[in-house]
Amino acid sequence: MRAARNTQNARGGRDVYKVILVEDETLLRRGLLMTTPWQQLNMEVVGEAATGTEGLALIERVHPDIVMTDIRMPGMDGLAMIRAAEPEGAGAYIVLTGFGEFQLAREALQLGVCDYLLKPVDDEELVAALRRAAARADRRKLHEQMVEQAGTRLEEFEQRAQHMGGDQYVEAAVRIIHEQYAMPLTLREVAQTLHVSESHLSHLFQKHTAFSFVEFLTFYRIKRAVALLQDPSIRVYEVADLIGYRDFRYFSQTFKKIVGVTPSEYREGKRA
Repeated sequence: MRAARNTQNARGGRDVYKVILVEDETLLRRGLLMTTPWQQLNMEVVGEAATGTEGLALIERVHPDIVMTDIRMPGMDGLAMIRAAEPEGAGAYIVLTGFGEFQLAREALQLGVCDYLLKPVDDEELVAALRRAAARADRRKLHEQMVEQAGTRLEEFEQRAQHMGGDQYVEAAVRIIHEQYAMPLTLREVAQTLHVSESHLSHLFQKHTAFSFVEFLTFYRIKRAVALLQDPSIRVYEVADLIGYRDFRYFSQTFKKIVGVTPSEYREGKRA
């Protein structure tokens, strides 16, 4: 296997796309390496592997933009390798399959593989697949950046919220928010529950948390939304209802204002 290295194109633009080849047939692997116009595609093969196990180790070490892999290999096959490599795997996968292996190809697409190519590989189809994989890798990188920025915004909220003073009314109000954020909740209702005036509780909240009551409630709801979006079994529109928003459009606008991306973009970024 060849070690990866950081590369840039001659024009000083986008880094060259890092590609690894995972194929147990030596002649096919070497043929792909030698005959594909990698330089024209702004790509470089930074590693080769003959088994899924070797390929997985290479993916984890190199973090390539594109992986081209055979489906059937001795030991760990290509699909098992892709499953094991997530979520830190490549930006995009292309699988190579033999005639009659369409069920395996279908499984590959369900795993989020960008393309599958039938052996023997057609040169034009290969180039087209590599271009699509490069576009997929770019989208994934962009989404990862957005998710990272979202995490930074929420960390800022956490840091600000941690500086709360020891006021008993504020602490009680925060507990109510933590317990009842999924329900319609207003400052007036919380103040009545705590037997304190609305204006006094508002003043205390602003003084001890640096947030208004509504701001704190909103940030906490969005924090819970981020956690719920990690679960793919929960639909995005269901997340809104689970954190107390009955209007999905308003939820989406609020989420984007705080996090920097929409709920759908955030989820896409997490699984891209």
